[in-house]
Amino acid sequence: MAEARGFFGRALIADPNNIDALIGSAAADAIAGALVFVPDPVAAFAEAEAKLSKALASAPDHARAHMYLGLVEMWTKRGARGIAECEHALTRDRNFASAYHFIGIGKILIARAEETEAHIQEALRLSPRTRAPT
Repeated sequence: MAEARGFFGRALIADPNNIDALIGSAAADAIAGALVFVPDPVAAFAEAEAKLSKALASAPDHARAHMYLGLVEMWTKRGARGIAECEHALTRDRNFASAYHFIGIGKILIARAEETEAHIQEALRLSPRTRAPT
């Protein structure tokens, strides 16, 4: 994860407005924060949110950006908003298995775990071999 964060950081130095680098860097920050791979997860989430906001200002319908913003919101106690972001990602790409996965996680975080199974099953149906969100 640290290596990925370094690669995206260098890409952003070369082009601070590169949408793919912003989203990739934000994704690495968000996942590192969620998995507590960094000393300060709160700071990692804040960095991810800033990068995703910048990316969405330039590409407002970018499905991956909305999905990762949803993840950040879920892990920062804004679960309902996070789920809504992932649902917005699905309006851009109905086959986005990772967005269904994150909605399932979000349902657990807002104490609606009984609603999780259908989302995880849909993620597995769409991408049975995917192990981690992309």
